[in-house]
Amino acid sequence: MFNINLEKLEIPTLIDRKSYNGQYYEPGNDGRWFNHLLDYYYNSSIHASILTNLHRRLQEGYENDPIYYKMSLDYLIFGGYSLQILWNINHDKITKIISLDYSDVRCGLQDDYGNISLFYYSNDWYKYNNRKIEVLAPYNENKISDDNQCFYYRRYNPGNEIYPKPYYFSCLKWIITDIELENYYANLVKNNFVANTILSVNSFMDEDKQKDFEKQIKNSFVGSDNAGTLLVMYNENKDNAPVIVKFNNDEDDLKYRWISDKINENIAVGHSLPVGLLGLQVPGKLGNTADIPIFEDIYNDFVVMPIKNEIVMSYEKLKSKLVI
Repeated sequence: MFNINLEKLEIPTLIDRKSYNGQYYEPGNDGRWFNHLLDYYYNSSIHASILTNLHRRLQEGYENDPIYYKMSLDYLIFGGYSLQILWNINHDKITKIISLDYSDVRCGLQDDYGNISLFYYSNDWYKYNNRKIEVLAPYNENKISDDNQCFYYRRYNPGNEIYPKPYYFSCLKWIITDIELENYYANLVKNNFVANTILSVNSFMDEDKQKDFEKQIKNSFVGSDNAGTLLVMYNENKDNAPVIVKFNNDEDDLKYRWISDKINENIAVGHSLPVGLLGLQVPGKLGNTADIPIFEDIYNDFVVMPIKNEIVMSYEKLKSKLVI
């Protein structure tokens, strides 16, 4: 008898490594750090809800500014934003500001002072044989500098020199767990709630065949996409008919509700969002609506306004040089 365990939850890591040609840095250990953050945004309902709500709050006073809309959303998802800056011929006025998708910009190598020397922009970094890359100089007000530049902003993270971590980085594993849990139960519904099954195989297999069979079972059934685990037993007695038994369905329902609440609370904490504003019932309290204005003030003062001020400070400086 053997037990097929669930696959290990893998958390992407942000490691800055040089590209194959040594010209720029790849984001993350697999070069897809920004793609992972986008996947989390689109697939975790609670994570997306918090970001959407925060983004809406940041729009006050900038409701009709499409550049600010994009750069503020990039800041929330990725931890920074990037703008293409076009100067006039005298390099004393900005003629145009273009919002660049932060996930499409790569940082070039650093000089002796830690400054990025060049930026590389492409709308598809994974078309290796047929991709167009635009090289942009870093933002510089010096009149002898290039007139086509990239203003690249990243929130400060101790220990990170190239690409930033988003402000919710501490709760990434809970966001991933939320996605896996939603996927798991969606597939249970799709597969008529067939889960937690014991499978008895009434035929003898030698050790090598067992390993091959285990591998096939694991590839077919393990993980949230396959919703559930199997316990496989080998029996040498062929007189026994194959048996499939379900178990722990009621217990699983209780586990789901417990871990779902745990996920929601930890994602809220990772976003610095008072749990009361998430609509969750805090243990020991009855959800007193009188507390909501207090939570609102705390959230606005310690999360919304600091983020907004950080974004607006640099943006307004650029707009002051823009030719209208």
